[in-house]
Amino acid sequence: MNKRIGITKGPRWGASAFLILALCAAAAGCSMTRMAAKQTTAIMLLAAPTYDRESDLVLAEQASASNLKMMEGLLEVTPDDADLLLLTSGSFTRYA
Repeated sequence: MNKRIGITKGPRWGASAFLILALCAAAAGCSMTRMAAKQTTAIMLLAAPTYDRESDLVLAEQASASNLKMMEGLLEVTPDDADLLLLTSGSFTRYA
């Protein structure tokens, strides 16, 4: 019988790895909310050029209003995020 000792296969290993990462993040003072906000900001930065290419100005204006509120919410969580501050200020400028 050939048994491997060490890392177990299957979903148990995935759950253990997630738990270890979550504990390390918590021990380092990282907030899962802040991490999610930063990831959302990164996605929004990649998607931002679509507003510049939008030919329907009414659609762009309506879509911008909800995105601006979401950016304001993200700024509540990560007020020191320079990328988000730049994205939000630029978005407000284009919206005006």
